[in-house]
This record gives sequence, structure tokens and C-alpha cells, in this order.
Amino acid sequence: MMHFKVFQVIVVSTLLLSVSLMADKGIDLGELSREEQNPTTPISIESDTPEIEALAKRAFNTHGAFKIDPKERFFTFKLQQITPTEVALTIESNPSKQVQYQGKFQGKDLTEATLKACDAAVQKTLGIPGFFAGKIAFVGHRHKKNEIFTGDLFFKNVRQITHDGVDVVFPKWSPDGKSIIYTSFYKTGFPDIFIMNAATGEKKTVAAYTGTNIGGVFSPNGEKIAMILSSSGNPELYTANSNGHSPKRLTTTKALEAAPSWSPDGKKIYFSCDALGAPQIYVINANGEDMKRVPTNISRYCDEPAVNPRNPKQLAFTAAVSGGFQTAIFDFNNQESHFVTQGKIDHIEPCWMNDGRHLLLTRRNGVVSELYVIDSETGKETPIHSKDFGNASMASFVYP
Repeated sequence: MMHFKVFQVIVVSTLLLSVSLMADKGIDLGELSREEQNPTTPISIESDTPEIEALAKRAFNTHGAFKIDPKERFFTFKLQQITPTEVALTIESNPSKQVQYQGKFQGKDLTEATLKACDAAVQKTLGIPGFFAGKIAFVGHRHKKNEIFTGDLFFKNVRQITHDGVDVVFPKWSPDGKSIIYTSFYKTGFPDIFIMNAATGEKKTVAAYTGTNIGGVFSPNGEKIAMILSSSGNPELYTANSNGHSPKRLTTTKALEAAPSWSPDGKKIYFSCDALGAPQIYVINANGEDMKRVPTNISRYCDEPAVNPRNPKQLAFTAAVSGGFQTAIFDFNNQESHFVTQGKIDHIEPCWMNDGRHLLLTRRNGVVSELYVIDSETGKETPIHSKDFGNASMASFVYP
């Protein structure tokens, strides 16, 4: 369910062929690539540990820039378990089988170490960050209530962190990945904003003013939060210190504001507002000046803005189309929008991942909702959990 709905209900370079050894650091030729501009790079993954091989193949199958094809492979990624928490990565080029990179990666467990090694393989071959070792927070439906869960991107280690027994929505990570801000009907029966320590479960109230308190999100440096409060009688956009103190009102309208999202530099806040009769995307300076509509011009209903963390000229959002909802991207350079998803199944609640290419979003088919990774360049869709988990939505991603 989207924010407005909820609110209304309440380098590419030539491959180097020479190898230089580095003492105690293995072999590293920098970023590896080839001159051809193919949409996908064929790779092979090898490991003497079945668990590592299976996880690595699953990870790379979510990435739109790679294709696992041992016969046509351009690179071979070899992953070797050293200890229960350490994995070694070797990258070989094909057909020469020349070693292009070697490195070791430590994690809190074998899953994290494997995913860190896979991220290094992405960085070395594409020149962009990998996202596999990131963390997610999301809403899972349990016992007829929504609660917040956290875990790795591939649901190897997922745990429920709230037990409010009431609906809990809109979890958002702090930039350092230590805290989660969210909205809950806990105690009062009205939507209030809380911050929870993801490790200990300790939670503190951020906003419990008269009316609706919803949509809290941390600024990129973690020092501020943006949120929607209706204590003035109308839902308005506010900012405050990260603990909720010293709230400052940014908007004064007769419309509904919702779904705040910060620009990567923390100087602007994007949000949705129904001043035109249905939600559209607006932007305002973080000091409350110069509010204006973003000319997405692709739908009469645009909500849930999210700015690309590596390319601030791209804004992802949810738009109504053909009786449903799809994810679109607005390009500030050419002032045009285009859909990155399509079909009869809704694709909502987009959240950029740290590589600036992939999005984590909710794929909703009737009452069934699942979390998917979408490649914004190729449109490739990949589920990250099985249907056995049940409904999951409203995902937030962090790569601290």
C-alpha cells in the first residue's frame, strides 16, 4: 500500500593483460572490463563450498549486468572458504585464465563474507559498487498485523524486531545502519513515529503529537529527520533533529503532504502533495524555501519519490497507470519520465540501492505482496524471498 493510500486510511576501460603481484595483497589490476558495450557480461562462478556457490549464483542472478554462462564466460569468479567468516575471491579472465584479482573478505558469518566478495567482483569488473551485502528493513505480515523485520538481501538471516501487536509501517534505516525510524500505532492507537536500535530493540518516541505523525526519514548525514505531522490541523512537512526535538514546519498548504525523501546532499526534500486533486511530486529546500512541483507529467497520480544516491538527476517514484501502479523514473536533465516496470501487477514503493542502478520495490498482485530487485537499465525483475515467507513490503535498504 502506498504512502498516500495509507495516509488517507489513517567505467568502462580496456582489459589490462599484464599482471603485477602486490605483497600480501594478492593480485589487483584495478577495475576490469572489456571494450565491447554488451548489456550483460557472461561469467562463471566456482567454489568448493556448495553453500558459497549457491549464494553467489543467486546474488549474481539478481544483477542485470551479469549472465551466468560458463561456456561464454568472460570472467570466472572463484570463491574459496578460508574460515567460517572469511572468503577468498580470485577473478580470472577468459580464455587466457589469467588471474586478474585476488582478495580476502571478512564478515560476521559465511553469508556476509561471501556477499562482500561478490560485491568486490562487481566493483572490479563494472566499476560500480555491488549491493549484495546490504541490509534491508521491511514490513512483514504476521498474525494479522504488520511488524518490522530486518535481514540480508537474500533472506538468509531475517528476524522480527518489533512486536507491537499493532500495525507498524514505513521503516527507514539511518545512514549508519544502526537505527530504524518507523510509524506505529503502539500504545495510543494513533500513528506515532519511533526510532529503534536495530541491534538491541530499544525504542524511543520521536513524534507523538496530537493528530497524525507519519513518514519519518533520516537525512543523508543522519543529523535530521523529515516527517509529516498534522498537529496544526493539516498534514504538513516538518524537519527536526534526529531525536525529534526542535521540529520546524516547512509547508503551509491546504493539501495532504506525504512520503518525504531527502536528496543525497541533504539540501532538498522531495514529497508528494495532492494540491492538484491527486498526489504529485514536489520538492522544497530543506530550509523550507522554494516549494515547486517536479514535472513528471506521466500520470495524474505520482507518489513515493526516491532520488538516485549516485545520480541525483534521477528520481524514482510510483505512478498510476491503466488501473494499477508502476515504478517510473524522472530524468531532470531531459525533463522526461519513463516507466521501468510494466504489466498488470503493481510495482510500488521504490527504494534505490547503493549502486544507483537497481531498485528494491514491492510487487503486489491482489493481496499478495513480495519484495523484488529491479534493474532500472534492463528491467530485469528478481524476487528476493520465497512465497513461503508470506507478504513483505515497504522495504528500506542500507549499505553502511
